[in-house]
Amino acid sequence: MNTQSLRPQPARREIDIADAEAMKCWCRHLRATKAEIERAVSTVGPSAAAVRKEIGRKDR
Repeated sequence: MNTQSLRPQPARREIDIADAEAMKCWCRHLRATKAEIERAVSTVGPSAAAVRKEIGRKDR
């Protein structure tokens, strides 16, 4: 299996807004902007589930 062709996946439980690569993944995953995710994290904390709920989008 060629691991270079696989997209990096964000950590599932917490969102680290200081990690640029993880933020790119979260933006794609949540279909939200970096600013929206940062605002949600500042409101509800780094829990991915809480951020999903705050943004109003469900994980697919």
